[in-house]
Amino acid sequence: MENELAYISNKQFDDINGAAVEKAIITSVGNELEIKTFGTNNFSAFNEEAGCVLYAFDRKSQPISAYNVFVTSTNLSAIPNSELRSNLYFINQTKQDDRQYSYFTLNTKIRELSYYNDSSKRVFINNALSLIYKTYPNCYLKEVSIKGKHVKDIPLGVINLDNNSIKVFLSNAFKFNQQTSGEYTITVNDRSHIVLKCKKGIEFEEAYRYIRVLDTVFYLMTFMKRRHHEIYLKDYSKQSYYCCDRLADIDHKKVKDRNFLLCNRSEAADYFMKLFENVLQIETEAKNALLPVLNYDYKPQSVETSFLEYYKSLEYIHLKEQEKQGKGKKPTFLLDILKRYPELRQRLFNNQDEKEVEQEIRSLRNYYSHTGFYVELLPIYKQKVLIRQKPVEPAWLYDVLKFVKVATHLEIYRLCGFDIKSNQIFNEL
Repeated sequence: MENELAYISNKQFDDINGAAVEKAIITSVGNELEIKTFGTNNFSAFNEEAGCVLYAFDRKSQPISAYNVFVTSTNLSAIPNSELRSNLYFINQTKQDDRQYSYFTLNTKIRELSYYNDSSKRVFINNALSLIYKTYPNCYLKEVSIKGKHVKDIPLGVINLDNNSIKVFLSNAFKFNQQTSGEYTITVNDRSHIVLKCKKGIEFEEAYRYIRVLDTVFYLMTFMKRRHHEIYLKDYSKQSYYCCDRLADIDHKKVKDRNFLLCNRSEAADYFMKLFENVLQIETEAKNALLPVLNYDYKPQSVETSFLEYYKSLEYIHLKEQEKQGKGKKPTFLLDILKRYPELRQRLFNNQDEKEVEQEIRSLRNYYSHTGFYVELLPIYKQKVLIRQKPVEPAWLYDVLKFVKVATHLEIYRLCGFDIKSNQIFNEL
């Protein structure tokens, strides 16, 4: 949408001539919706009810629900005008009955979710498309054959939750465009995507958790810091909605491509489902337990905060493992991890004793948590008795951060039953 005439209101409406309905200009700007109003103060920065939620429909009579609306500017000149933006909006894609429009709300019961992420092309093969080409001996192109066909969605598995179950499918699809005006061009775009079908309807807050976890799963399999670029939701009244949120990669940002895949493509479906199930379970039980992994594309505020976040993730994963064995929290849990990954310990801390390494890392965590981030001499305690002080060098801090970061990823993979070595992912992180 670009500079389209629309009708807006802070209440759902069917009649554009209603008392609370006003004209506006709407434009999609990245992953936000820009709304410009003229000749009224109803949506100005001086109106307390101007923000939060707006409803609209455009020239195509597509109902739009805009959430997280905020006023960016208000001009009270001869012609009052205001500019508003929304970083979460929904556009109904279904042809509407002229007498009643269907707006998406955060309480709408969602039965199906279609998720698009460019990283899926690295993980899965699109068997709906095939490309065959032949060349002359001098490498000039001789013949190109592109074949596309409709194929059924491939079931990847089922995730059973406490009060629901989710069927997961891979939908292999493509989009064909042909341009005959000017230079004749043919474009074929891979449109493969993940489809989630819920046994019981879910609200958007729950659906958004699944979206963030799917983002994370593709990151854990490829280490490409992409996000979803399209989301479509279906409700029980056969309405389909396009969803755009603040994380959506609408502009297909240039992400460093990596020739990396966690497994062979023949194993991709199994790896994908195990990661999806386990990460979703952890995120459900403890919302921030995997915060640095879920926020993989966020720029860290500092080395210190990143260290504390990854330490917390490791601590939680180890605790869940202890609970499965009927055991409680173990303060020296890092010792188990250092023993489990000796090649990682050797690479970062050379031949230093593993007990000594554990003491130092745990002491650093305690110092950051209780005293502050500035430290030159790190006090090392044993049973609350000061035994020595360690000079803190920046190189050592980065090695410690690298250790907890790599170890967190390895522990997630191990939780899923994958045998991944530190040297497989060390340079990817």
